[in-house]
Amino acid sequence: MGNKVLILCNTNVFPSRLFGQRGVDFYQYFNAEISFAAKILRRLTLSVAFFRRNFWYGKWFNQLGGYDTILLFAINDIKDVVKDVEKFTKSGQRKIIYFWDPVFRISECLEYPFEKWSFDVQDCSKYKLSYNSTFYFKQIISEVQLSVKLDYNSVYFIGLDKGRRKLISEIQETLKLMGIHTHFIVFDDNAKERISFEENLKNISASNAILDLSQQDQSGLTVRVMESIFLAKKLITNNSLIREQAFYHPDNIFIIGKDDMSELKTFLLKPYCEQHVESFQDFFDFDNWMRRFEV
Repeated sequence: MGNKVLILCNTNVFPSRLFGQRGVDFYQYFNAEISFAAKILRRLTLSVAFFRRNFWYGKWFNQLGGYDTILLFAINDIKDVVKDVEKFTKSGQRKIIYFWDPVFRISECLEYPFEKWSFDVQDCSKYKLSYNSTFYFKQIISEVQLSVKLDYNSVYFIGLDKGRRKLISEIQETLKLMGIHTHFIVFDDNAKERISFEENLKNISASNAILDLSQQDQSGLTVRVMESIFLAKKLITNNSLIREQAFYHPDNIFIIGKDDMSELKTFLLKPYCEQHVESFQDFFDFDNWMRRFEV
């Protein structure tokens, strides 16, 4: 994929240090460490190339020419960013748009003049994109807080609303009626404040299962699925296609709408099956994810 790689994203789902440990530079599109007043000014001037290039980008922008590969995570409203990357790079530099969300949410990114890859097999077929799975970092395993007391009768969920709030509330109520403990955190889609990466790991550590709710028509695997594989947590999901995955095991994964809800509590109390888990961790690890772009 080239010797020097830059990844640009709109959020810090993973700390930049994790990418740095793998020799990759990771930045948010726009510098997040600015005052509230500066954020207002940025909103007013972001469409002006002079301000955008000289004030609002991180230091990555002045280093564009030094990268072999530049990978942009697809989000809405980065048309001007794409133009700037195109203008200030050479034809020999590889430029990739990676869809880590279903295309229907960010369809404008289909128009960008870069290579296009997606985590979703169905979107790849429909829009003629190249496929690469979701990823995670094996070193996160050592960061899980083992001192946190594990509740074997608990389910954890964190995520944006994305039109799912009603469904999330219904699932939470169902679990509570079954005597299952829940720790659900739902953010508005435009929420600026999120919990820290470390706090999320702490919450996962204390829970026995993770709830994963894929969006309608989504087949790609979410970060929640990665957390379940790498951190050995049970998974409760509405993604029926997950049964086709090599890592699927009925002792580890409960499929809403397919499995018997009356057996959910029994499912939670069964031991986690760790057979072949390490091989799946290797497959989804960031380094191998990067290598798959070379195919």
